[in-house]
Amino acid sequence: MLIDQGASINTMTINTMEELQLKYLQPTPTILELAKRSKLKPIGILDDIMVSLVPWEDPTYVMVIQ
Repeated sequence: MLIDQGASINTMTINTMEELQLKYLQPTPTILELAKRSKLKPIGILDDIMVSLVPWEDPTYVMVIQ
């Protein structure tokens, strides 16, 4: 998973979420429109995922996709 704080949306796959043992997936009404104009419905959203680069730490959210 790559997190770019300048990006509009952070994403990860459901497999990565399970490997990291993250929980509390929230439903989201969001539909993502990709570069080729195809649409993707995320499985859900993880809120307040802490991103830490010492000494900097910031909570962010991640859209979980298939």
